[in-house]
Amino acid sequence: MAETLNDGFDGGGDDLDFGLEDGSEGLDDCGFLDDCAEDQVYAPRLKKPVVSAYRNARAMAERLALEKDCNYYAFVSGAFVFGDILEAWAERHKIREIYVSTLGLGVENVDSLINCIALHGARRVNLIVSHYFFGVERHRLVRYISEEIGGLPFRVAVAAWASMGF
Repeated sequence: MAETLNDGFDGGGDDLDFGLEDGSEGLDDCGFLDDCAEDQVYAPRLKKPVVSAYRNARAMAERLALEKDCNYYAFVSGAFVFGDILEAWAERHKIREIYVSTLGLGVENVDSLINCIALHGARRVNLIVSHYFFGVERHRLVRYISEEIGGLPFRVAVAAWASMGF
């Protein structure tokens, strides 16, 4: 198989000759790496965390009208606890059932979803997480979810990728 792939390929010939073997200037010789002579450590700039106040989530829940059998889709930056909005919706609109499909979530979001049932009267929460999230978090956050939901009507499903043979 390898012979078939390499038939007629000469490595680019003269077109890819960078002159490094014949003594001409390479990257080190032309001063390109002078600034890299010492180890350097770059610390990323830290953004100030945006504090998510539950009152802001409540104000958003009041502005967004819910209709029967409606769906809302959101892309969020992660700068706030999105579960607060769901909890405020459940409190404001007396939502009966919540479906959340996500690639991942944090403890605060799990707590908000549990509060939707325990404090705000939602009859059921359905959480669909990615198989990657489940695999990475199965010993930490997935265990936390299973311990915290107890006998609550809280269902968790794992979306797995499957090849359909197309």
